[in-house]
Parts: sequence; structure tokens; C-alpha cells
Amino acid sequence: MKSRIRFSTFALLLIAIVCLYERNAYPTSDNQMPIKVTTWDALGYYLYLPATFIYHDIRGLSFYDSIEKKYHLQGEENNFYQFQKNESGFYTGKYFVGVAVLQLPFFLMAHGIAKVNGEADGFSSIYQKGIAYGAIFWAFISLIVLRRFLLNYYNDLTVGIGLILAILGTNAIQYIAVDNCQSHAWIFPLYVYILVLSDSWYKRKTILKSIGIGILIGFAMLCRPTEGVILFIPLLWGYPKNEFSSFVKLNWVYFLLAGLGMFCILSIQLMYWKYTTNHWVFDVGSKWDFLSPHFRVLFGEEKGGLLYTPICLLMLIGLFFIGKEKFSLSIRSFMLLNIWIVIAWHIWRYGGSYSARALVQSTPIMLLPMLAILQKMLMSKLKIIWGICLLYFLCLNLFQVFQYNTGILHCDRNTWAYYQRIYWKVSVSEEDKKYLQEEAK
Repeated sequence: MKSRIRFSTFALLLIAIVCLYERNAYPTSDNQMPIKVTTWDALGYYLYLPATFIYHDIRGLSFYDSIEKKYHLQGEENNFYQFQKNESGFYTGKYFVGVAVLQLPFFLMAHGIAKVNGEADGFSSIYQKGIAYGAIFWAFISLIVLRRFLLNYYNDLTVGIGLILAILGTNAIQYIAVDNCQSHAWIFPLYVYILVLSDSWYKRKTILKSIGIGILIGFAMLCRPTEGVILFIPLLWGYPKNEFSSFVKLNWVYFLLAGLGMFCILSIQLMYWKYTTNHWVFDVGSKWDFLSPHFRVLFGEEKGGLLYTPICLLMLIGLFFIGKEKFSLSIRSFMLLNIWIVIAWHIWRYGGSYSARALVQSTPIMLLPMLAILQKMLMSKLKIIWGICLLYFLCLNLFQVFQYNTGILHCDRNTWAYYQRIYWKVSVSEEDKKYLQEEAK
């Protein structure tokens, strides 16, 4: 007999359909190309590829002025903030090179097509589509792996509902499907694979798994150095409690191999800095307020993550429901440290964004406690009420994605009064806009 399709499989299909729809539903306002994703910060992540493989000028960037005049990518006129000139007279990127490395296969495929079409300048429409759809493909493959992994710990219905809520009910859909040349969609799969490999390593430790874990950590840091907090996932996943020192001593060879794998990947950044600045280390200028973090990232009226995407509350509340799981210490440690790092960044607004975008890539980790509380809800006598509430917030999120991409929900200057006025509205009036915060100078 043929087995019926699992609900979690249907959930993946639904996510894929919605991602493709969202990608096509919100084209850029630029008539020159309907999809243009290598703009603003995303330009800083992507520019390494055409600079290296087409123009062979990764530190001089002499080609870029003509590209900017043609495509208008950097966002602010006369402000090429994505790269800065160093004391050697060369340009050095503000953003790490990891995202570009992950984008490389899709860039090369687009470049092959572009050479046939005569548009091989690194930024034409075929490159924009290649990166945009490549990000969706890259993330979706990891969701297939994530689903299979989660079924080891939760039932099929819980996993299916959790995947739908975590992707379509939060700002993850925006950064996987629409603003997907940013770093978030590209780092997202790394968190999936670190979960799978950590779990497998504790069941049976091998040299290849250890090196693989190090490579994943290295790639995460090569994209954004703050992703180094991902280290706590494999480090604390299932070690014997109260025996950490002996655990490390017993497995020091595996830790050393993981460290070597991590260093090999991070050496790509070091070599880039050495080539462009003549120094092995370069200060990219980030500033942190660890002693006075900005809780507005989570609760602020501008774009607070827990206000604009309330389903994320389940990810925090779920931390109280995973106490008996072998990964509980790992997940709790990671989430608390990661959130603290995110809210401690000095530029707490994180530019124009929908909700707290800096947490998107760690969604696979936060999904574990979310599923723990979801499973309790599904067993509750109030499951119908819970289901109605979650469906409401899911629909609200997708509607707010529409509002965000059509300019109704502002990317940076929302107030509580303004949010109330545009709640479930498909248009915004000049009177409504009076309730926005004044533009930062």
C-alpha cells in the first residue's frame, strides 16, 4: 500500500510555493530589471564575486563607477559605504566574504548564461535572478534536511505546523524569498547542518564529522563574525552533565580537528585582508553596547521582533519546555547569548528591515523550543483556540510582508500610533504618515 503524504511534507511544499510567489509578487520599482537584489548592504556581500571572476580587480574596484551609474546599487548617492579605502590606497569590504563564497555556484551558473546573452557584467538581470532564486533553492534544500532531523524528536503534525509558522509566520519569509541577497538566507542552512552534524557527532564521533563541524562554524563566522556563537551548539549538545572538563580532555583530538577546519575557512578572510590592506587583520568598524543592550530590537515600536512577528514568542516560551531533552543546555545557551549579541549592536535599528532581521538565520535553532510548546498546545483541550490564534498571527505576518514591500509598513520609522492606523490596511494616507517618526539625520 502507498503511504499517505505526511503533513510535514505538505508543509514544505506550501513553503516552497509561498516563497516563489513572494519572490515574484514584489519586484523592484526599477523598470530596468524587475528583480534587483544586490543593493545596499547586499551589494557589500556580493561585489566580491564580479570583482574577482569578471573584472579581476578585487582591491582597486576601478570598474564599479560605471556599474553604479548604470544600475544604481549602492543605495545612497556618493556614499559607497560597502567598501572603504584603506591606508594602502585600496578598497576593503566592510562585510566579510563568506556570503559571496556561498553564492559562488549560483553566480557561476548565471555568468555562464549571461555570456551567451551578452550581459556578462556581473550585475545584469540574469545575475539578479540567479542569486535571488539561488537563495530560495539553497534555503529550501536545508529545510528538507531540517524536516527529517526534527522528526527524530517531534511528531509529524508538530513538525509540519512548526515549519509553516517559523518560515511563513515570521520575517524569515521576507529574507529567504525577497531580500535574499542579504546574509540571512545564506547563513540559515549552516544552522540546519550544524544541528544535524552535532546530533550525529554525539552518537558516533569521527574525524570527518569533527572537521565538518569546524568548517560549518568557520563558514558561519566568514559570513558574520558574530555567528561564532554557533560554537555552543556542538560544544554543549549532549555532553555528560557536570563532567565538562573530562569530556573535553577525552575528546581533545576531535576539538583540535574542528579548530583546524574552522581556521582553514577563516583563512580566506585573513588572506583577503592581507591582499587589500597588507595586514592580516582589519577593523571593519563595528561597535557593541554589551553592558547596555538595546531591548528595542525586540520590543521597540520601530520594528521590534516580538511585536511585529509575535509568533517568535513561542520560540522563547518554548525554552521552558525542553528541560529533559539532551540538547536543552545547548539551545538555551545559544539562544540567550545570540539574542544578547544581536540587541547589543550599537546600530540597533539594523538599517531598513522588517522586524528583527538579525535573528532570521538562527531560526532552525529556535525552532526546537518552539516545537516543544507546539506539541503541548496540540495535546491541550484548548487546541482549537490556540490554532485560531496561531492562524491569525500567520495571516497577519503574510499581510505585513505585503505592507512592508509596498511601503505601507515602514522599514525604520514606525510608531505605535502609526501601526494602529495601518493595521490590516492596504493603503496609507498622507495623514497616516504624519504619525511616523521623524527621519534620522
